[in-house]
Amino acid sequence: RGGCVKVDAIDDVAEWKDQKAALGILDFSPEDQQAALSVVAAVLHVGRAEFREDGDGSACGNAGRSLAKAAPLLGVDAGQLATALTTRTEQMGRGSLVTIRLTEKGAEAAADALSKALYGRLFDWLVKKIDGSLSRGEGSCHIGVLDIFGFEDMSVNGFEQLFINTTNEELQNLFKL
Repeated sequence: RGGCVKVDAIDDVAEWKDQKAALGILDFSPEDQQAALSVVAAVLHVGRAEFREDGDGSACGNAGRSLAKAAPLLGVDAGQLATALTTRTEQMGRGSLVTIRLTEKGAEAAADALSKALYGRLFDWLVKKIDGSLSRGEGSCHIGVLDIFGFEDMSVNGFEQLFINTTNEELQNLFKL
């Protein structure tokens, strides 16, 4: 929304080719790469969902542009995804289930929770996949990131920390220019 979609000093095509080549070196098959990109795209589409009050609950006002695009990337039905984000089911008494409609804020929180869970699982999968490709023979390997503020141990930090670190590095590169 900031209007800056291109940085003159960065060649997006070359960066993309380098990224794909690096993933190939780390034993990510084309299917693995597509799966990871599908999850990222789905999270971005879920993030674009706009919820609004609708009677005694909420609805997604732009489901056709957001959830309908996210659902196939996640292998689910768009209507079921919308229902999952705008309602919750609770077990009452002797096992009966009750569906409760979420408020606009509740639906936004559900979408955020889904996005965080998807990113978290993607990150865990990426770390395991990379660790598996780096492990050669005896000894244990793990992923660490050295940034301008110090060493981050990915076994402790979450996916959000990786984004923060990456952003810091990119900002540092921009200020060096």
